[in-house]
Amino acid sequence: MKKLNFFLTILIGLTIFTCSSNDSSNDNNDSIIGEWKLIGSLEFKNGELIELTEGECVQQSREIFSDDGIYSFIYYGFPQVDCIIEYQSTAGIWTSESNIYNIEYEVEYYDGSTQVQTIPQIRVEGDLMYYRYTEVIENGEVVEYYDRKFLRVQ
Repeated sequence: MKKLNFFLTILIGLTIFTCSSNDSSNDNNDSIIGEWKLIGSLEFKNGELIELTEGECVQQSREIFSDDGIYSFIYYGFPQVDCIIEYQSTAGIWTSESNIYNIEYEVEYYDGSTQVQTIPQIRVEGDLMYYRYTEVIENGEVVEYYDRKFLRVQ
């Protein structure tokens, strides 16, 4: 009887372990999935690092990362006018490798012009996301960049 109980205990344990490991392998655990709003920026220009606080208009902007790898955003600007959409993505994808994310997208500006852009090495820490938006390199040295900080809203 002890052998039967031992065998049944092992069988039940293996069944539970197998079922739980199958369930977790189907989960999409990418921490970037969701909707994000811009809450701050750092600007490095002319040798100075300046912290920028985003106003109410810009904080209406959203970046959205879907679980199917689609990326989109809407950026509001021109607060002195009526807080209108300054630019938005028309097509975008995101990829990840070892919790470092990259986005490639086409942006459409308010004047109708478009441009393809890539943002590498996005990092997520809990409900905060960080990335370097623009980088200007002259003579092998970084002379200008914007680091952006986002808060998860959904």
